Amino acid sequence: MHHANSDGNVPLASRTVLRHTLNVKTIAYTISARRALKKLPADARAQVEERLRRYASTGIGDVKRLVSREGARLRVGDFRVIFVETAEVIEVRAVGDRRDVYR
Repeated sequence: MHHANSDGNVPLASRTVLRHTLNVKTIAYTISARRALKKLPADARAQVEERLRRYASTGIGDVKRLVSREGARLRVGDFRVIFVETAEVIEVRAVGDRRDVYR
């Protein structure tokens, strides 16, 4: 418990500082995934890239492990990003419309 001084403030020396170290993963694309990303409409491409960056830095996103093959998928509206994740890298293997990306 911190004790306030006469003006009601807690002295700086007695405050606990919490620091979070973020382990931001590198995002790598296969050639076919990069090509598919470039074919998306500009707004969808920007949203996919933003969600990937957010997932790489925080681990937060609509992600599910794939059952039929190695990896996971990130849902971004009607688009899906198929990727394989290691401790340092997210390797994007496919990007596309939810109806076509799993084929």
